[in-house]
Amino acid sequence: MHSTEIHSAPSPDPIFQMATGFWVSKTLMTAVELEVFTKLAGKSVNIDQLQSLLEIENRPAEAFVTALVSLGLLKVNKNKNGEKVFANSEVSSMFLDKSKSTYIGDVIAMFDERLYKR
Repeated sequence: MHSTEIHSAPSPDPIFQMATGFWVSKTLMTAVELEVFTKLAGKSVNIDQLQSLLEIENRPAEAFVTALVSLGLLKVNKNKNGEKVFANSEVSSMFLDKSKSTYIGDVIAMFDERLYKR
């Protein structure tokens, strides 16, 4: 009796995930540098308010907030007008808000400065 095995062709996906892994790190590092989570503490803001709060242009603000939502660092809801508003997720509120004793952003900033930039 012969066993019939089906082999799938190798995929380059793991290689691309490794090659682009820095996108996730750099998004987090940039958010810490801009103090996104400290500035958003206790607030829900729309994209225009976030853009103003972070002092960045609208187009990069939209891409940035989309990345932070996809990473689970921001949550998105709708306000009473049906407009998207953004707020800290539980994990970013706990560990990335400078006003909390559980803040770990300094370690992330050190990774950015000493490891990433090298």
